[in-house]
Amino acid sequence: MVEFTQDDEQARLTCRFSGELRTNECMDLQEKIALRVTTFLRDCRDASSEPAIVFDLKEVPFASSVFVRIVLSCIQRVGKDHFTVINANEFLLGLFRTVGLRDVLEP
Repeated sequence: MVEFTQDDEQARLTCRFSGELRTNECMDLQEKIALRVTTFLRDCRDASSEPAIVFDLKEVPFASSVFVRIVLSCIQRVGKDHFTVINANEFLLGLFRTVGLRDVLEP
């Protein structure tokens, strides 16, 4: 479902998702991601680093609106300039554009 990779030198947390992120799956992931982001942000604060979060969606064919809520929660915590979505398929690109999150998509 999600795999975390933390790069302390670049103060970056990459979250690699896999599978369909339907409502039930996202509800299960929501707390896990929130806890991991909290730990990451604490580590960055202790190291006086500017944190960045990357969501890698290469292995995700579908995501529900609950996933968008997870994204918004992360953006709220690190800021839009420090949050990026990479490897999104056409469906997911459309979803992010529709909800006004075009700015977080990898250029």
